[in-house]
Amino acid sequence: MNGISSRRPFNFYQIRECIEEEFEIIDEKFDYMSGIPVFLINPKPIHGLLEDGFSRLIRSFEQMDLIPVLRDPNALERELIRYDLQVKTSDKFLTLQIVPVKKKPQKERRYLVNLGLFIATCFSVVFAAFIYVFFMDPLYGGLFPYFRDMSLPFLIMFYAISVLGILGLHEAGHLVALKKHDIRGTLPYFIPLPFPPLGTLGAIIKQESPAKNRNELFDMGLSGPLVGFVVSVIVLIIGLLLTRTINTDDYINFMVILSNTSPFLPDTTHYEFAQSLRGPPMPLPAIFYILEPILKPTELFTTMSPHYGVTLPDQYSFMHPIAFAGWVGLLLTSLNMMTVGQLDGGHVIRAVFGNKSFRVPYTNYYLPYYKLAALIGLAFLAVYNPIFAFLILALSRFSLTHPGPLNDVSSLSTSRKIAFIGFLIVIVLSTTPGSLLML
Repeated sequence: MNGISSRRPFNFYQIRECIEEEFEIIDEKFDYMSGIPVFLINPKPIHGLLEDGFSRLIRSFEQMDLIPVLRDPNALERELIRYDLQVKTSDKFLTLQIVPVKKKPQKERRYLVNLGLFIATCFSVVFAAFIYVFFMDPLYGGLFPYFRDMSLPFLIMFYAISVLGILGLHEAGHLVALKKHDIRGTLPYFIPLPFPPLGTLGAIIKQESPAKNRNELFDMGLSGPLVGFVVSVIVLIIGLLLTRTINTDDYINFMVILSNTSPFLPDTTHYEFAQSLRGPPMPLPAIFYILEPILKPTELFTTMSPHYGVTLPDQYSFMHPIAFAGWVGLLLTSLNMMTVGQLDGGHVIRAVFGNKSFRVPYTNYYLPYYKLAALIGLAFLAVYNPIFAFLILALSRFSLTHPGPLNDVSSLSTSRKIAFIGFLIVIVLSTTPGSLLML
């Protein structure tokens, strides 16, 4: 082990002394794959709880530009082979890797880029809102809407504010979690995209330090989608209260007149437009079917329209643009909660299952449970929208691996295990497989 100090610019004996203040060292190894020292330690710390002892160890190693990484080799049996550990898997010990960190010089933070991107995104979202409301929503928007509940500029601004509110508060939820756990991260980098219906690709927060334990990783992953879901539901409720119904005959007459007078729509007849209404309705998230009967208890009767030759309802309810913004927010929330890589849902799953694995039948391959969850999430997306599956895999850098927190041994708190059930419920309420086909 004396050769370690010649390979790394740190004092091995000083490292050993720091560890022995908190844990009993059982053995020492050198991982030639990564070039870092690995200590086998007793899981029971000398003083207090495991979480507290490891936290003190983190603070001690910060002064030496080192990071301790705590793992349970029994959770992933191949690690026993990797470290050439001559022990039984029933023995209780943990592996403590000491990773050197290249400390970057402290630079004065400049927020001009963040501010510039945010301003550009605001203009981008307003422009996309104008395109959507004016050209794509003839009932509420445009020059001659059927419903004129508010002026066109106000409608555009309210729609834009709804989209920005959902995405912005989603990122604010992440920032609060980072601040709470003293995890370094940048301000959000918003990404403008001047195309309807969003006008943005969301935002990115660059995490500059790892989560210290699974509780922190769980909070990081859940905070953004949870806030996004709540805000999306609020926006959806407001939009449903503004949603109006229209008689089917009036709707057909209005659209036929509009199509024959607008240079942006192809000419059509009453029969052709009525036939087009036979298609499947717009797919909606499960929460919509809970809220709509409460907020819009309208009984719609289905009758035969002989002059159209198709069976149509007497009335149609058309989603207000604000409600559509809530629908889009729920869709984005469900995508962020996909259990893939380092997406928000990937953080949550990694925190819940840790690095525990199972042996794939008829093979010698051990598959971690969090990777199995990622494969299920990707398969779900691939069935309904392969493009989304590819984009999410690209966002995860084409890898299902998640580094996990520094302390991957301490279990998740009971309150967070209960919150995980809420996480699954939010996925069910905000996800509609058919909605993925709409984009």
